[in-house]
Amino acid sequence: MSTVHLPHSTYNGYTFACPNCAEAFSNHDDVITHLSVAVNCGQWVIQGAAHDANEDWNYQDEYGDDSEAVQDVYSGYEDFDPLDNDAEETIIGDLVFHHEDDIPLDDPALAFGNPSASPCLSADDPALASVDPSAGPHPGTVRQYHPNTPVVNPRGQNHLQKMDDDIYANIRNTKNIYYAFASKSEFDLAGWLSIGALSQKEVDSFLRLEHTKVNPPSFNTSKDLQARVEALPNVPRWYHQQIKVGSYKTKLPLMLYWRDGLEVVKYLFSNPVFAPCMDFQSYKEYKVIDGHSQQVYGEFMSADVAWEIQDKLPPGHSFVGIIGASDKTPLTIGTGNKEMHPVLISLANIHAGVHMKATSHAFALVAYLPIPKFLNVSKPVQSLHLNGVIEPFWGDWGVACPSYFLTPDGLHQWHKFYFDHPLNWVINIMGGEELDRRLSALQPHVGVCHWANGVSILKQCTGREHRDLEKRSPGVINSYFRPKACSIVTRPYTPYLKPFGSSITIKAVSLHAGGRCGKNGPLNHFDIPKLELAQHVIRSTHTMGAPYQWSSDITEWCHITHVKRPYRMSNHKDFHGQCCRFLDQQEKLQFFQLYTVLKSQRASLIYEMSREANMMTLHYPEATWISTVLPDERYISGSKPITSLFDKDRSHISSDDAIAILLTCRPHYPKLSIKEASQIFNIPDLCPMLGDLISCRSYLQRHGRRVSSSNCSLSFHHVHLWQNFRMQRHSIQDSRVVSPPQTIQALPPSPSMMFGSGNTVLISHESGELFSLTSSECYLVVQVKAILQPIAEDPHLNQPFLYVEYFNFSQSSVENIGDLRVVAPASVTDMFLVHRRLRLNQAPLGDIVPLDSVRQVIQLIPKFGAQILPTMDCNNSLHLAFTNSSSPPPPYYHP
Repeated sequence: MSTVHLPHSTYNGYTFACPNCAEAFSNHDDVITHLSVAVNCGQWVIQGAAHDANEDWNYQDEYGDDSEAVQDVYSGYEDFDPLDNDAEETIIGDLVFHHEDDIPLDDPALAFGNPSASPCLSADDPALASVDPSAGPHPGTVRQYHPNTPVVNPRGQNHLQKMDDDIYANIRNTKNIYYAFASKSEFDLAGWLSIGALSQKEVDSFLRLEHTKVNPPSFNTSKDLQARVEALPNVPRWYHQQIKVGSYKTKLPLMLYWRDGLEVVKYLFSNPVFAPCMDFQSYKEYKVIDGHSQQVYGEFMSADVAWEIQDKLPPGHSFVGIIGASDKTPLTIGTGNKEMHPVLISLANIHAGVHMKATSHAFALVAYLPIPKFLNVSKPVQSLHLNGVIEPFWGDWGVACPSYFLTPDGLHQWHKFYFDHPLNWVINIMGGEELDRRLSALQPHVGVCHWANGVSILKQCTGREHRDLEKRSPGVINSYFRPKACSIVTRPYTPYLKPFGSSITIKAVSLHAGGRCGKNGPLNHFDIPKLELAQHVIRSTHTMGAPYQWSSDITEWCHITHVKRPYRMSNHKDFHGQCCRFLDQQEKLQFFQLYTVLKSQRASLIYEMSREANMMTLHYPEATWISTVLPDERYISGSKPITSLFDKDRSHISSDDAIAILLTCRPHYPKLSIKEASQIFNIPDLCPMLGDLISCRSYLQRHGRRVSSSNCSLSFHHVHLWQNFRMQRHSIQDSRVVSPPQTIQALPPSPSMMFGSGNTVLISHESGELFSLTSSECYLVVQVKAILQPIAEDPHLNQPFLYVEYFNFSQSSVENIGDLRVVAPASVTDMFLVHRRLRLNQAPLGDIVPLDSVRQVIQLIPKFGAQILPTMDCNNSLHLAFTNSSSPPPPYYHP
């Protein structure tokens, strides 16, 4: 057995020694100082790691003389440092680790997006320790689990536990958990320097600063820093090999950079962060709707194909579904036209709410595909756009079929389709300028995209902007079109989710209006591939689960984190290998930070949750784990969960615990007199309204009238006022999920906003209407004009209130069912029509209501008519829609 010198080891009692030259020191600080000064000794990490990883390993012994054999990415660069623009040599090339038996890339078990060919995991597989088939169903649903229950075997280790078995585990457990770094502060510094904020040259300059030398880290160059990061516990390793296609010549050599697909699957599977967010037993979920039990499709394990796969497995076994994503992305435009083609994989067993968030790191890069550009291909072949595929590559994938594993992509097939086609039809019919003015006249809401300059000249939008536009465009354009023509642009998906014959009339009307136009003039057809693909949505939902989880939103974002950001950190020459190494370092740092946070507090490396916590939906598992185990620990790199107003002591919680409302501690207008408040917010009848509030007579008891006089005597004389408050509610689809907080504003009038700015909300009110026969709560639409709290001793008065102006639901939206009145949305737009509630003098009818009566934020959209008023803008649109004699009919609101 060989002896290896390790940092912070002890010799002769309590003597500390240099790991390279064995010089003795009295304490570890002297060792760190020595390593920072002595260049040769400062390279101990890479030398020791290369020696200990495999002392007898030889690259040539593994691959021989075959120039096309698989090569290790880390040993393929001997003339430059891949992340240093000015480097001429590297000290990391000798850091190698033993690679296990090769697994062919054509193994059916690695079929991307093909759960029927996914690797089966037996009861002996270590990672099955995280199986919890007894997890509770969604509220209001019943689950029927597959009778083939996976057997749990708790003998295995997750990725963090395996980190305790590497060559430096003993040092971390007894001396320094941050090894190969001297302390937590040094590791934090190393993590920040490694994320790409500074180039290699800038890192070296930073380490040479006099300020840095006062408290020097144990690494004194950027290369030394990289060497220490490379010595951290392993993640799946990168390889590269050249591909030759017969006698064809290419512009550049075809280099494939890849990782073992099965190793990456195991790497994701053994990540303890995902343990409480994974399903390993297929199930069928049912919900009773209108007295009938209907199957609910959500996660992949609730889909029909998951049930069928479980049928074919041996007793006690489970399987892992693989999500594959691949798309070419440009790196430069006009300056070389460089491109990369990444391949990403994730596990379909991970809950969609987790793997659909980029901060969860649920997608791992498995390959950079070469992009061939052939030189000697004949022009006739090029003109036919032949791709060279002779036989379907999925032919031996069992029951696999592209119509199954090529799932709908919501981002492109729905949201991008709406932007490219229906919105274009609107612009062609009503004109881009008219559409832009209507969108710019909508009242702004905090956190929602406001189209101040319109959309007619935009080339692309983000996914969230697509969704915001789709919600508002039906109300914006409805009053311009006839009902039949409006259907094709306001509800573009209804026609092709039904038989095509039912939409012939709608299409004919849209064609007649001139909506379908191409570069060469009008088009008389609807031959749109994305429109045709939407016919498969229902079938795909039954087969593979809810389509939203297969949207490419997350993988498009991965193009930034896994391709463009690493490329920016390279020297832009032979950059594929440099990108691989950069991502390798980032994965090591990410896991090592989680490891050190838990180990430093002696916390378990296994994600252990209480039964109550396990019943909650975890969309931010890493941050939830840290906050549960270490509530006082500040964890920077983990994804930040949505701020929960329900946990704030000052929040106002609704009686059913569904809504939380929070005001700032300090009012924007503290301790104003009643008269001052009335003048600032332009509320002439504020005093009599407060008098009615003191009288404790409800709105219906007063018959909606003001019973107090304008000079009535009040038991208090001052009020606090706020300009906004925040509201948060549990998701309607899943009460275990907390939606992001929303801000509701009530700004006073100003020179730029003559009428102020008050957002519209839905409140619970005795004079409101029912939305359904199953609910006893009545709702009303109001505009918030002021947020106030009387400074009074009476607890009934010393609480927040809202001054609001009422809207009535249009009679055309109300249905009389027996003795009950139920409001329903319009058939074309799925929106409700409302009118402002007015007094006899035609002034808006306002009143004071409790703050906790607010139920939901809504968007009111004026019904603009054939043409928007010239004087209408976002600050006066709601006012002019009702007060101007030539104004259009009343507005819609969108819930």
